[in-house]
Order: sequence, then structure tokens, then C-alpha cells
Amino acid sequence: MASKQAATSAGTRPSGGSKIFWSSVVIFIAVPVVLCGGVGSWWLGRNSLAQSRLDDRLRDLQSEGLPVDNATLEVFYFKHTDDRNTQAWLNVQKAFSTPAVTNAAKNLPYVGIAEAPESREEPWADKEESEKFLAGLAPQLEIVHRIAASDQPVRFPVEFDSIMTLVPNVQEMRQVARVLMLQHRSALENRDGAGQTQCIQSLLGTSIALRGDPVMVSQLVSIAIYGMALGALKRSMQYGDLNDEQLTALQKRLKLFNDHVTPFRIAMAGERALALPLFQDPSIVKAEVGPIAGLGARPLDALAHLQLHEQFEQFEIDTLDKLVDAGNAFEQNLEKDFTEASWLNRFDKALTYSLTPAFSAYGNAIVRQVLQNRMALMSIALRRYQLHHGDFPKTLQALADSGIDITSLTWLHGDSFGYRYEDAGVTLWGSDPQSDESISTEPPDATSTDRGDLRYWIWSLDR
Repeated sequence: MASKQAATSAGTRPSGGSKIFWSSVVIFIAVPVVLCGGVGSWWLGRNSLAQSRLDDRLRDLQSEGLPVDNATLEVFYFKHTDDRNTQAWLNVQKAFSTPAVTNAAKNLPYVGIAEAPESREEPWADKEESEKFLAGLAPQLEIVHRIAASDQPVRFPVEFDSIMTLVPNVQEMRQVARVLMLQHRSALENRDGAGQTQCIQSLLGTSIALRGDPVMVSQLVSIAIYGMALGALKRSMQYGDLNDEQLTALQKRLKLFNDHVTPFRIAMAGERALALPLFQDPSIVKAEVGPIAGLGARPLDALAHLQLHEQFEQFEIDTLDKLVDAGNAFEQNLEKDFTEASWLNRFDKALTYSLTPAFSAYGNAIVRQVLQNRMALMSIALRRYQLHHGDFPKTLQALADSGIDITSLTWLHGDSFGYRYEDAGVTLWGSDPQSDESISTEPPDATSTDRGDLRYWIWSLDR
């Protein structure tokens, strides 16, 4: 998928980017400017001054170790990734995507179109065929389990080319994750706690492998694979097949995903560097901006783009609450800026309005991930308490009273997750942070809502 998708499909700003708008701009502003000698001199002068300011700002960014073009983005990518397992990952990706494997997988759960039963107590018609498929990939899966144990992001072959950058290896990681999900389901059916733990760890490692990628769409794939790992963990936690040692190892690995700042900063730096070449050559996005593409370099536009990034970077995002607030404030400021801008100002910021990454949407995805991670860590704490004390705690406060640090395992604004102790087990729940709903006093009914993702905010742990 081209990184252009990260700048467009992930969410762009209202830009008036229609052909009618840009034709009007050219007719009423650009053409007169070019035709009028005196005004033309003024136009060239302001662009020259803007280019000088832009050059200074780009030098400042580079001095801070931040990328500003394709070449410096490659250096930045090298800094945040490791290549020791690159070839092994590439070999696995190739093995998992052969026609033979694809054909064998097409009618199986996770890797194909079939669905596994919701409960392992229900018959699984594809179990035998699934295990045969997994047996055929056993050597490759052993390699995955070995290399996914690393906590270092992986450096894949990539040639940065502004928004034309392709990241095929990032998408191939989805297929690796699907195979791991099928293997986890097999281990779940067989009550194999060690096998379940191994698959969950490898799913987490597959997500970690992409956390150093500076392309926002790659970061979103990493979050999606983490969501798959969370789904596998949620099933394992429900049935309680994992022992204390396995739970402790998962607890340690999951803490890596509490860091919401690092991946966000990497994606911001990458998206800025991917966009900057467009302002020197707008013809790269001619299909999106129409006639404006033929008017040459746009230093004023580039400065506006950098200013937007700087505005967001001025927000404090050290907590999830602040990240949510920063995203909302950024969206409101950008909307206001566009609404109040004059025709000339809109012309000066044409590419900026069209290509500004959806920082708010990406930030919300990270917030969801961290909150779900906190729920996972809380669930592990509950299971470990059960193993040590013979039963679940009657309240979440009992975890703290027994010496377990749960001070950081909260929902937004420091609110506690919902918790209920019952004869059949315990239920832990939260609330989708984008719903603007506080955590209810009763567990939400996931079966009575059309919000399918609600199931990720309800964890049931059976006795």
C-alpha cells in the first residue's frame, strides 16, 4: 500500500480540492498574478523570501535529528529499526504467501473465509483441517516464534519516495498474524497453555516489529496486529489455561505497549518528511489538486504545513487524556483556520489542507490500544491473584491491598474499570473512548448493540 494512503485514506482536512475550486483559484488569483508585472514581481519576491525561511527551518529540523525528505527519512528509519531478523521475516512472509499455502488456507478460520465457533465448548468442524495446515507450516512457525521474541522494531526493505512509497512487507505481516491466530485457536482447543502463550507472544512480537516504521499506515497495521493479539489473549484469559510463569511473561511484554508517545512521534516525523517533497513538486499529486500542480514550488504552503506540525508538537501528550485533548484541539484549530481563511490564504495553504495527516484519528487509535492494554494487564493481575489466593478478589481494590500496583491501570481521567465478582467468575469492562460515555455501573450487553467492537471492552474470566 502506498504511503499516500496514510496521508489520504486515514483522514484529510476539508480542502475544497475539487476541480471547480482549483480552477477558480487559478482564474481569479494565479493568472492575474502572472499577467500583472508589478504584482508578479511581488509574487516572486514573497516566494523567494518564503523559500529562504523554509530552507532555514529544514536545516533546524535536520539539526534536531528529524527527517525532511526521502534521504533523511531513510536515515531516521535506520535509527529506529534493527535488521538482524529482517531476512528471516522476509523468508517467512514468502513462505506464508505461496499459492499452495493460500489455496490450502482459503476455507479455514482466520486465514480464510471460515469462522471458528465463539466458544471452544462448541464443535469445531475445521479443527482437523486446520491442524493439518499448521503442521505443513511448522518449520516456518518455529522461525516466527524465535524472531518474534525480539522487542526491536524490524527494518524492512523500503525505498522512500514521498507519497509514492510502497510498504508491501508491512501488509505481509498481516498474513503472518492470521496464521498465528489459527495456531492459537488450535492450542486453545487442546487446552495447551504453553502453546497459547507462545502464539500470543509472537503476535505481540509481530506488532512490535512495525513500531519503528515512520509511515502512519504501517503504525496502524501494527495496532491492528496488536488487536489480534489482544483477541487471542482475551480468549486465553477467559478459560484460565495459563500458569503464573506464563502470565508473568505476558505481563512483562504487554507493558511495552503502554508507551503511546514514541510511536506517535515517529509517525509524525515520518509523515512530515513524506509530505515535504510535494511542496517542491506539486505535480506528484496533480490528480488531487488539479491546475495548481503546474504552478511550481510552494514554499509558503510548506511553511504552513510545518507550522501545523509545530502546533501539534506544542501540545503535551504525556498522558492519554492530554493526547485526546490535543487531537480535538488540533482538529478545531484546523477547521477554524480553513473556515476563516481568505481566498489568497487558502491558495497559499492548498496542499497543507489536502495532505495534513489525521493526527486526531491516529491519536484515538493509540488511545484505544493503550486502554485495551491496561485492561489486558488488569485481567492478568486478576488471574495471578486467583492462582495465588485460590479465588478472584471481591473488588479491584483488593488487588491493591494485596500489594499489586494497579495505579496506572485506569480508564481515561483516572476512572476505574468496571468489575463484578460472581459465582461463575468475574467480569471486567470499560467503555469505547470515542463514545463519550463514562464506564457504566453494569457490564454492557455486547449482544444488544450494533457496535461490534464493544466486545473488546468486556473481559470475562471463568472459574
